[in-house]
Amino acid sequence: MNEIDEEKGKKLILWISASSVVACIIVIVIYNLLLGQQQLIGQVIRFILTSTLCYFLYREKNWARWTMGILLALGGFLGLFVGMSFHKQAPAGAIILELMAIVYMSSAYLLFFNKNVKHHYFKERG
Repeated sequence: MNEIDEEKGKKLILWISASSVVACIIVIVIYNLLLGQQQLIGQVIRFILTSTLCYFLYREKNWARWTMGILLALGGFLGLFVGMSFHKQAPAGAIILELMAIVYMSSAYLLFFNKNVKHHYFKERG
C-alpha cells in the first residue's frame, strides 16, 4: 500500500498550487472589502508571484518546491500565531486565518515529506 504513484504526486502538486492561488485571491478580496484598496498593487504583485511559483512547481522545478514549501511553512506558522492572538478582537477573521494557516502548513508538509511528491521531482527523465 506504500507504493509510489507518480500520478498521485502530480495531483497533490495541482492541489497545493490551486489552494495557494485560491487563498491568495481570498486574502485580496477580504482585505479590500474590510480595509480598502490601499495595498491593491502589492496584493496583485503577490498574486502574480504566487501564480508564477505555482507554474514552476508544476513544471517540476525543485527550487520552486523548496521555495514554496518554506514560504508556506512560514506563512502557516505566522498565520496560526496571528490568528490566535486576534480571537477576542475578530473571531471570524481569526478562524479564517487559522484555517488558511492549516492549509499552508499541510501543503508545506506534502511538498517536503510526501513520497509521491518527491518522486514527481526526482523521477528518471528519459
